[in-house]
Amino acid sequence: MQKTYKTLLIDPPWPQGKTGKRSVRPNQETTLDYPTMSLADITALPIYDLLESDGLVFLWTTDRFMEEAHVLLRAWGLKKHCIFVWNKNTGVCPFSVQFRNEYLLMAYKGKFVLKKIGVPTNFSASVTKHSEKPLVSYTLIESLSYEPRLELFARRKIGEWDVWGNEVTSSLSLSPPIREETREPSPVSSPSLLFTASCWEQSR
Repeated sequence: MQKTYKTLLIDPPWPQGKTGKRSVRPNQETTLDYPTMSLADITALPIYDLLESDGLVFLWTTDRFMEEAHVLLRAWGLKKHCIFVWNKNTGVCPFSVQFRNEYLLMAYKGKFVLKKIGVPTNFSASVTKHSEKPLVSYTLIESLSYEPRLELFARRKIGEWDVWGNEVTSSLSLSPPIREETREPSPVSSPSLLFTASCWEQSR
């Protein structure tokens, strides 16, 4: 029987590449250093089944995928409550404004229950490794939520959190994975959201 959690943290490998090539970086690759997933495959993750009643979900996204993040939460059968803003104190300015924020959407299943009230919806922290989230964000989540907690697409293990991803020793198995070499989008047929994909697990 699959273990369930009061808190889920999800940092999806959104289907994107690096910023396009520019004259100052003519040899820059346009692909990321990690495998990505289609929106259909991300949607197919069994979030609703992994989450206990009255549990919380925290979902990382960027400006580019803000709308898709809201669609994901609804597809997973969750209700959005708020958006936390991470000011990275730096950012990229490829073609217009300088993008220096990332966003952590908080949603819930069933009844909305918080461990602590009055937590600010913005925080500042410096960027470390590419795509690695700051420790202060884990402190924030732990102040709001209850155990047990699971991070999906984790890049490191934090405290007593369970983790799953291709960069860590996973605490649980989510299957069946798709074949990494195909990476074809999987159809999403119902709100039960059976897990049908992960090139992450396959690439371990």
